[in-house]
Amino acid sequence: MRTVVCLFTVSIYLAFNPFVHPAVADGDERGAAIDTKTQDEPASTPTEIDMQDAQRLGNKQRRGETLTPEEMAYLEKVREYRRKLNEEFKKNNPPRETTGLIPLTDLGKGTYKNTAGGLYPSGENVPPEDHLKEGLKFAGQVVPLDAEGNPSTNGVIVLLSVGMSNTTYLW
Repeated sequence: MRTVVCLFTVSIYLAFNPFVHPAVADGDERGAAIDTKTQDEPASTPTEIDMQDAQRLGNKQRRGETLTPEEMAYLEKVREYRRKLNEEFKKNNPPRETTGLIPLTDLGKGTYKNTAGGLYPSGENVPPEDHLKEGLKFAGQVVPLDAEGNPSTNGVIVLLSVGMSNTTYLW
């Protein structure tokens, strides 16, 4: 009996900023349906700014294509608008020292939304002995595998992180 252990992080993060979304950054606009109107965007978006057009121009610029002076001016106008939105957001949402929430590892036997604190039952942050033994048993079964999935001294062990760039921050 072979035990296969797959470890990966899946994080779905949708960024609606037309200047940074990876689905369109490489110029492949066919595979991406982006809603360019974000929640924090005020209803007073200037009617002369078309965010989809701005997205197209941003992609064109990232691909290294030359923009006309009119396109550059339009793109700068959009960027200025986005800068103003960011300034307004920062003004209305100043940084704060704390959210007032207690980390789960510090919560101990306390609760958050009727869920006990700690990483393990009873507010503990140390695994129960039986959990630790079972985990070490499974960890001992992880061995390098070859391309066909057979144990091999020349094989590899892979830790796969799937998602946007923030999933790699853990590793």
